[in-house]
Amino acid sequence: MNTAAHNITTRRILLGLLLCVLALPGLVGITGLVKEEPVEGAWITPSAPDLTVNNVLSGDFQREYELWRNENTGFHYSFIRLRNQLWYTLFKTNCMPDAVIGNSNQLYLKGYINAYMGTDYIGEDAISTMTYKLKTLQDTLEKHGVTLIVVMAPGKANIYPEGIPSAFGPRLPLTNQSVMRHQFDSAGVNLIDFNTYFADKRNELQYPVYSNTSVHWTNYAALEAMDSIIRYIEWKRHIDMPEIIYDGIVCRIPPGSMTMM
Repeated sequence: MNTAAHNITTRRILLGLLLCVLALPGLVGITGLVKEEPVEGAWITPSAPDLTVNNVLSGDFQREYELWRNENTGFHYSFIRLRNQLWYTLFKTNCMPDAVIGNSNQLYLKGYINAYMGTDYIGEDAISTMTYKLKTLQDTLEKHGVTLIVVMAPGKANIYPEGIPSAFGPRLPLTNQSVMRHQFDSAGVNLIDFNTYFADKRNELQYPVYSNTSVHWTNYAALEAMDSIIRYIEWKRHIDMPEIIYDGIVCRIPPGSMTMM
């Protein structure tokens, strides 16, 4: 075989390999030969759209199919993990909008930090108006046998403030949470404040409220909160509710490990 023929054969083989690589994710997504562990997070996975004449003519089928196919392309979750890890390893940053990598590799959302630092404080008058409306609604519902309970979910910056980067500056004296708590208590608004609860109890709990690389509280913390809500409802309503029972916790990532995937 002469040199020219050899070069043509080599290019054809390389082109064939490239086409196979490009087609592989689609083939895997269609056939389902490779099962992946989905990434965890708070979003709704799109479902396959119905193929109807109206859907096609309106364009809804095309839009919904694109979203569904993108989520079900082969190696979709593996590529997400790979991208996230490369961004962190190479550039010490992340792909999440409004996310901040803090001290000790703690991942925060800026909204959590702003709430803790008090930079998003809406003012005492606005909170007073909110308190009045909530108390009025609570009293009105109580007359109809309905109990209104305000629940403050925990924010990661409140629970682990030591990880906030110094660039965010000193904490302001007033925050929405502190003023709301004071006004709600004074007005008699039914309140469960998990921000304060988990901040006070974080060193006593068996597992963390937030993992290093997550901006959502752990299932363990959510179960603790749900148990407290049930007990509070039982106390307020003088009723007996079903209890939460779980027989163990499964930790997928060893304590102290660090990965952005």
